[in-house]
Amino acid sequence: MIQVVASGPDSDWEDIHYAYFSAICQARKNVYIETPYFIPDESLLKAIKSAALSGVDVRIIFPKIADHKIVNIASYSYFEEILRAGGKSLFI
Repeated sequence: MIQVVASGPDSDWEDIHYAYFSAICQARKNVYIETPYFIPDESLLKAIKSAALSGVDVRIIFPKIADHKIVNIASYSYFEEILRAGGKSLFI
């Protein structure tokens, strides 16, 4: 599924959050997330882990070298939870 969600600095955060949450929860085959900063909130993390536990191919695609070390460290803590649920992380 590809969906365009209008967002920007003046947009309501709920719109983009709902679109992500809905897409992850409805996934039947795969969820691929590519981001340089992977810091999901609790509801998105639960949705991602739930998808992985139900057999959906979950992959988080992340740069090998981050431009902000603290964000990189935080992201790795979330990767560990997703890996335990059966997801995969790929570093490019």
